[in-house]
Amino acid sequence: MIQEQKRMLKVWNLLLIILTYSLAIFGTFLTRSGILQSVHAFAGTGLGPWFATFLCIAFFGSLAS
Repeated sequence: MIQEQKRMLKVWNLLLIILTYSLAIFGTFLTRSGILQSVHAFAGTGLGPWFATFLCIAFFGSLAS
């Protein structure tokens, strides 16, 4: 409401959205790469580097825009 009425907190809200998305992808990376073992861990598929690359592109690409 404050953002719409007073044009405040726009940057802060955008930063929180980017951070939430990046942390969700980072959690997937930690589980899928085998760094952390979990009940929900998948078989080792070698997707760790791909997830790390995607995480970096998504995070820094979002900040650049």
